[in-house]
Amino acid sequence: MFQYCSATTDALGWLVEEVTGKRYAEVLSERLWSRIGAAQEARISVDRGGFAIANAGISCTARDLARIGRLMLDGGVIDGNRIVSAEWVAATMAGGDPAKWLSVKRAVHPNGSYRNQWWATGNERGNIYAVGIYGQYVWLDPATDTVVVKFSTTPEAVTLESARQNDDLFVEIAEALERR
Repeated sequence: MFQYCSATTDALGWLVEEVTGKRYAEVLSERLWSRIGAAQEARISVDRGGFAIANAGISCTARDLARIGRLMLDGGVIDGNRIVSAEWVAATMAGGDPAKWLSVKRAVHPNGSYRNQWWATGNERGNIYAVGIYGQYVWLDPATDTVVVKFSTTPEAVTLESARQNDDLFVEIAEALERR
């Protein structure tokens, strides 16, 4: 069974540092941020030991974050340049195995899953998303080729009710775009 744990994401950040011999922020900058056409630098919070907090603490503009969503919807390519492998993007967009997904989010996404740091809704639209603990979202709607970015600073972590509300909002946006 799979159950999300933020510390796993931090461990991935440490693994990146160990494998590359470079700081996580440097690798992220070289291999992703500088290649997506970001207009602004991003910032990454660090812990007391100086390690990047990979599970949270990245700040950037909404427009630059939307470029990450665009990268995913375009199969790992931006401006004709391959940034990430097509296979990785396809696997991520397909989601994980819903049968192995142990999450309270099942109440919102009964057929949902998690794969490669992205949540898959398992709905007929093929929506996937990345979410921050206090309501930051990158929501992808392949059906309309739409990226929705939402920044929030809610007083408490995302709840099932707020997740449902956001899900409904993002699907309504996509459906409105379909009707145009």
